[in-house]
Amino acid sequence: MLELRHLQVLRAIAREGSLAAAGRALHFSQPTITHHLATLEAHLRTRLVHRGARGAVLTEAGRALLPHAEAVLERILVAEREIRDLAEHGAATLRVGTFPTAGALLLPPAVRELHRQGVQISLTEGELPTLLAGLRNGELQVALVFSQPTEPVEPVELSEPEEPEQPEEPEQPAEAEEPVEPEAGEDRSLGEEFTVHPLLEDPLLLVLAADHPLARLDRVPLDGLREEGWIMGTTDWDPVDRVLSRACLRYGFQPVPVMRTDDYGVLQGFVAAGIGVALVPRLGIAQDRADLAVRPVDGLPLTRRIGVAALRTTRSPSVDALLAALTVQADRLRTAWATGGRGDGRPGCR
Repeated sequence: MLELRHLQVLRAIAREGSLAAAGRALHFSQPTITHHLATLEAHLRTRLVHRGARGAVLTEAGRALLPHAEAVLERILVAEREIRDLAEHGAATLRVGTFPTAGALLLPPAVRELHRQGVQISLTEGELPTLLAGLRNGELQVALVFSQPTEPVEPVELSEPEEPEQPEEPEQPAEAEEPVEPEAGEDRSLGEEFTVHPLLEDPLLLVLAADHPLARLDRVPLDGLREEGWIMGTTDWDPVDRVLSRACLRYGFQPVPVMRTDDYGVLQGFVAAGIGVALVPRLGIAQDRADLAVRPVDGLPLTRRIGVAALRTTRSPSVDALLAALTVQADRLRTAWATGGRGDGRPGCR
């Protein structure tokens, strides 16, 4: 008989790349992993894993089984948490993750609306890798996420999707390619296991002191910023800073950091004092500061796409209600930005 632990073993092998690593992830000995895999293969009468010197990879049958295994395990986690919520609080709780700037602007009105509808909300703030890990392990049901500016997330509707357009037939059949490892620091977590409901495009804008000479321009040329000091993030792989560095390289220079912080409020305080300039997503820019100037940058017309991510198997009326409320708030922000309104922008963290 097929058991949940058999599916857990298959998923762990797929994620970890070897039986030994799968055993460590599940706190099983390697003989136990081997036994469960052999039992599963005997039950299904087919080989699911190829083992070699470089580790273990799923066979075609294993790859076909994997999404079903992940869906079953995810549903079990959701069921356990919902029953626990009912036992502890008398109502199911929608577990939502967010990154800071979205938590400041997009979520509060949406949470207020769901409270009005009687839906309990549990909120967790974190960075993108933490949020995606929470979705995978069932700690979160949905999470507000953003794409890397250079590699936008392709939006997929979470509920009531439209009929997909049929792709054009290629002139010649494409040959299978080996998967390419992403560069360190790049977003490599959003994959086929997730859907992303699109909410808002968040432009990257230049923030400089109001009395800076370049503040007189409507648009600032990137080449004109080569002598500026920059206030940047605390990590070398910060997605906004990586985009900035690549763009500056085309003009023959690299941005020189004069300060590093992940707090947009701190960043804007030092920019206003004339310590440096910064590239900031619009959601992170305070709209009520007369000592700051905000300008688009010629040669850097980039945005990050903000959306709500969930595992493909996650559907519920409370999730749909949250998506509807977030969409309303995103529309309000988009309208305010388009008409030159304030948009209630507030500083937050990256």
